[in-house]
Amino acid sequence: MIFLGDGVAVYREKLEALLTIPFSFAPAHVNRQRAAAVGALAEVYYKEGKIQTAEEHEPEYLRKSQAERERAERESVKHADVVKKQENGEKSE
Repeated sequence: MIFLGDGVAVYREKLEALLTIPFSFAPAHVNRQRAAAVGALAEVYYKEGKIQTAEEHEPEYLRKSQAERERAERESVKHADVVKKQENGEKSE
């Protein structure tokens, strides 16, 4: 398992403490989600004799993207407003 992305710095110590399977952290020059990072992973797979097509590859994200987190927060606030209006007998939009 290879970890990369901006969340690695946030979770690195916890991952190191809890993981019991082999893992590594992508080097700084390829630790962001971009084509070069996929190429680096391909090199690792090649050395391991592992074959995986683009269709088969599924990244596993440790957390939602910032955009997804912000959207969920907005929707949560909006939902809370609707519930509050309903409790007060007001019509929601």
